Amino acid sequence: MALPYETLNQIAVNCTNLKIFTLECIRVIQWTNSPEDPQLTLIPQSVTNLNLINCMKMISPLNEDPYNWENHILARFSSFEAFNPINLTLPSLTKVQLILNLTCSKSKFNEFILRHPKLEGLFVWFNYINQETIKILSQLSLKSLKVSMASGENLEFESIVPRSFSTIKSLEFTELIPESNQDICKFLTCFKNLRKLTIDCTIQFNDHINLILSNSPKLQELTLLNGRSDPTRSYCIPKSMKNFNLMDLPINNLILIKFKYIHPSYIKAELFENCTLARIL
Repeated sequence: MALPYETLNQIAVNCTNLKIFTLECIRVIQWTNSPEDPQLTLIPQSVTNLNLINCMKMISPLNEDPYNWENHILARFSSFEAFNPINLTLPSLTKVQLILNLTCSKSKFNEFILRHPKLEGLFVWFNYINQETIKILSQLSLKSLKVSMASGENLEFESIVPRSFSTIKSLEFTELIPESNQDICKFLTCFKNLRKLTIDCTIQFNDHINLILSNSPKLQELTLLNGRSDPTRSYCIPKSMKNFNLMDLPINNLILIKFKYIHPSYIKAELFENCTLARIL
């Protein structure tokens, strides 16, 4: 099935199982490529916000929207044999979410970033990132970075060259940070001017947050995440939080603290007796 160029802001898509939620403002395009009958999928060159996720990953920007997407395209693929979105070049692209279960080497991802120098917001798996990625991203004007952790082989940062992400104001980790992951610590040293941080507070939290605060003393908003790998996100206190001490934080410098997936009984009022926070959520 093919839509004429005159339809939907002159977007043409050859596809099967096409769903469009809004006609005036393109919110979601969903299709399934068939390996038996591969279709050429076209995405307009004018698109600025692109959201590509795999159908096996239960992540939806409609439920948890990191960048206030507008006119974004959500593509769910059953097969990447005929179409690999990492090969796209979209000259106006400023915000992208790449949570893909496909064969994507770090070099391929780096090439994708190099082809899109206007990027301001990025949501990506951490295992796509290497030393060269750090170098490339430090040369962009990124404002927001969201990182999804992934299991598998250890990352290889080698001897990381210090880079400064001075333009990034918002950093978010969406899942549990692996224990004793020195790559994460090296990665965190790159952020110099954060205003907002979302981070798992279960494993090596003090080490991670101290790295952030030493480089970003003007941090204003902190979201503490019970970063369980369980997708049901049960509201419980993980055992690894027993050594977590909120008083170790310079909370007087913050204006907002949010607790995410943390049982309310763990949050003790006396921790905030001398705190000048504007809000505690």
